Amino acid sequence: MVSGTPLKRPRQDENENTPLQPRRKRVPRDLFRIPLTPCQPSQPLFSTPDISFKSAPLTPDDFCFHTPSRPPKKQPPIPLLTPEDVERMRKAHREQERERAERAVQAERASKAAKVEEVLKTMRSLQLPLHEFVHEVLTSQDQQHSSQATKLLKSHGQTLLEDIKQRAPALPRYGASVTEMLDKFSLKGFLEDAESIAPTTSNILRQIGLAHPLEGQELSFKDRDLIIATTVCMLIKSRNEHATSFQTPMAIYLLAYGTSRSLFSVLNHAGFTISYTQAVLKLRQLGEERNLLSKETVREHVCMLVWDNLNIALKVAQQRDDNKDSYENGTTATLIPLYGAKQGVLPLHSNLLAHVANQS
Repeated sequence: MVSGTPLKRPRQDENENTPLQPRRKRVPRDLFRIPLTPCQPSQPLFSTPDISFKSAPLTPDDFCFHTPSRPPKKQPPIPLLTPEDVERMRKAHREQERERAERAVQAERASKAAKVEEVLKTMRSLQLPLHEFVHEVLTSQDQQHSSQATKLLKSHGQTLLEDIKQRAPALPRYGASVTEMLDKFSLKGFLEDAESIAPTTSNILRQIGLAHPLEGQELSFKDRDLIIATTVCMLIKSRNEHATSFQTPMAIYLLAYGTSRSLFSVLNHAGFTISYTQAVLKLRQLGEERNLLSKETVREHVCMLVWDNLNIALKVAQQRDDNKDSYENGTTATLIPLYGAKQGVLPLHSNLLAHVANQS
């Protein structure tokens, strides 16, 4: 008997595991490295006497994996954009955004118009006129309706007044600012408004004031339209005490030239101007309006302030108790917006700074 490793019987079955023939471990195969093999069709587990199964020749469709006929196309390279191309693309984008915004606004207007038409259609079906509906809402005695009308006027009253003024400029405006009256002051405009609102009265005044001169009488160079316009404004004040679009500018003009209080009283009774007390109040209101405008301008732009002290000696030919020589002094200021200037201190020239330093 030979010493050494004992021999074992050989493996009777290939699946049998023995020390002489140990079973090799199965290594996982890489499916991507295995060559393509045709799929073998499996035989059916049943038999039919009339049908015989014969192996047919293999076709490309019998393979398990499909190989494309051509490789995929490569992505084209991205073109280089110049600054002009970028600016052109930005302009096109802004134009598209503007058109989109316009379409949105038009769609919103169309929707609101459809809603308004539906409401008006309902009111017509109920035989309720629009002016009567507005009047009933504003003068309703119902607690809920009155509360809603009050909230509406408090929140949107100013906007409604502006809309009414734009829709019907000929209607009288209550509570207009002094700045607006001074900006829109025009005797020619007053005369045109009078001719459109009261044509009969305007024609009568023209027939009286613009009559043909008598024989041998020379024509004067005075503008008679100004006289007719002044007469119309005085007649308007006699009809409505609050219609002072002509009298307020005249009062500020007379007040600036030192008109006495007694003369103010005479012209006020004649309808040419307002009283002295009202003129002073209008002047203070004008100052408050300009202060508010100055604050709004300073918030938006860099401004420069220019001021000067005024000393004016007013002398009269005949001094009385209510008309004496006076010496008026005051300060005038002008606010000048500097459009395009940046925030900060304005730079001064070095030579100017040296000159100021030498003077001090």
